[in-house]
Amino acid sequence: MATNKYAQECKDCGEIVLPGRGILTQEWSNQDDETVWVVRHSDEAICKTVETDRKNNQARQETINAVIGYIKTYGERTATQDG
Repeated sequence: MATNKYAQECKDCGEIVLPGRGILTQEWSNQDDETVWVVRHSDEAICKTVETDRKNNQARQETINAVIGYIKTYGERTATQDG
């Protein structure tokens, strides 16, 4: 099993795999129509953590957008009623 010599993007999660911390394998690429070298994290927990972080960030952003939308809709009404 070979390790990566250069920093590359992980095939599974898309994060950068630092040199020496990934597994290098050859896979068939339909896009390139040949075998290509692919890097994955040697520790699968890293990919799972990255996916969890992405889901949390997405949920956080949806909450922020909902709060901003609420403030835009009802924030001015409260200001004009109190004024």
